[in-house]
Amino acid sequence: MVDTYLCCRLTVAATVHTPDFPSVHVVTMADSKPLPPPGIIIDDLDRALSHKNGNIVRLDTRKLGLLLNNRGGLGISPKHVHEVARSMLKDGVRLNRYICVDVVPVPSCALEGWRLANKQKCESSALMPNFSAEMSHACLTRTHFTHAQKLNADGNRTLFNANDTQIIFNLSLKEAKDIAEHGVLCQVYDAALWDDRAALQALMESDNQDADVSMSECEVQFQGRITNAFDVISSVTKKPQASLTIDEVLTHMKKQQGLRAFSEAHTSSYIAFQLPLSRNAGDSFLFAGTYVCIYIFVPIALYINPSLSTNAHRLTL
Repeated sequence: MVDTYLCCRLTVAATVHTPDFPSVHVVTMADSKPLPPPGIIIDDLDRALSHKNGNIVRLDTRKLGLLLNNRGGLGISPKHVHEVARSMLKDGVRLNRYICVDVVPVPSCALEGWRLANKQKCESSALMPNFSAEMSHACLTRTHFTHAQKLNADGNRTLFNANDTQIIFNLSLKEAKDIAEHGVLCQVYDAALWDDRAALQALMESDNQDADVSMSECEVQFQGRITNAFDVISSVTKKPQASLTIDEVLTHMKKQQGLRAFSEAHTSSYIAFQLPLSRNAGDSFLFAGTYVCIYIFVPIALYINPSLSTNAHRLTL
């Protein structure tokens, strides 16, 4: 559902008498700012947070899964899950490391498809934790932290499958013990959040700001965020992706989540690169893996904008 708010153009005409100019006609024209109806929250992240219902509970890790449109379409990095697990082996599992995981219940109409997507993701990499058919809630934040806990719950897992360091967290620490016995502390959002894609995406992307238990946004994820912007703008304007303009997409991204570590020039180049691509072609760059990113995407992007070479060393996962 898209709400349209009425804007008006205001014209004010007046005659001003001054000592130097006895009769000066002043005409002022201005566009009024759109005012949302009472109770409507415009900001995506604010709207997502309004779905908090105060329901903070512990959920068994077997009930938790991921959303594939998280991390700009990457969903999760299996390697980073093990990096987080390594950090918790070294420093311990403590509540202040993650506070709580934001989750949303998956509606029954989407549950089967969502579980299947998680099953395929778990089976796509030997580094991923085991799939659980009990999954019922989708992680919106702390996805890698949660999946590191899943590795611990699996048992007989080793860091990076190297067989030299077992993933067994120190259960003498209170939070590690509580998670093992009762589950991860979760903030459960209202089910209505599931249907508000923009708010859902904003909440997931806010997790990038936590560098301790989250993976920083790389160029691959940033490309996915651009694709998400295409989808949102097209759904509102009814225009196909190829008809969108660079400025249109750039303005939307700056307004919603910001450009973060990327300059306007770099972002414009990435947008220009993706606009002519079909959705399937664009998705292939997100899922083809590190080697495709290095040997195909990076050279093309550098050809479009040579200044991107300053960030070329960061164009890997």
